[in-house]
Amino acid sequence: MENINEIIKEYFLKNNKENPEEEKQIFKIWKKIVNENIFKNTKIIKKQKDKLYIKAKNSVYKNEISFEKNNYLKKFKKNKIKLKEIIIQ
Repeated sequence: MENINEIIKEYFLKNNKENPEEEKQIFKIWKKIVNENIFKNTKIIKKQKDKLYIKAKNSVYKNEISFEKNNYLKKFKKNKIKLKEIIIQ
């Protein structure tokens, strides 16, 4: 049975992601820094250059993320992930 790291790495490689290890790290940090409701109702679409694209289920979650966006960017920076912007879709 494949371990989860290999499955994730293979997924990102198949989907033309630039850096699967960084994508995995972003996912872990996102899960850690947002509350459970936001985590369950959002999806990380991609990281392109210094922008993180997030899909939110509805406008309530979009607003919550917008309100906390700067705090999230600081927390990513503390975890050595360089982001200039979070784009909410």
